[in-house]
Amino acid sequence: MSNDNELQAQIPPVKPRRRSLKKRILLGLAIAVGIGVLLLSALLYNPVRTLATLEKADDFPRYVMHYKGTYLFEVFVEEGIE
Repeated sequence: MSNDNELQAQIPPVKPRRRSLKKRILLGLAIAVGIGVLLLSALLYNPVRTLATLEKADDFPRYVMHYKGTYLFEVFVEEGIE
């Protein structure tokens, strides 16, 4: 029994590992930037698709672009705007 007590006295107690404040701040910033990028890409999805369709029609300064997305006419109809 005394050997067990002596061994336990020699082993230092294990402290729980804690992230430093800098690491927690950086992790939070990384998560916020990731969420921001996802939201921005969702908002800009149709405009980027629209710009990708831009092409020169002929030798005159005439270009063609196909609109991708909705015109949001539902909003006007719901509000009664003509």
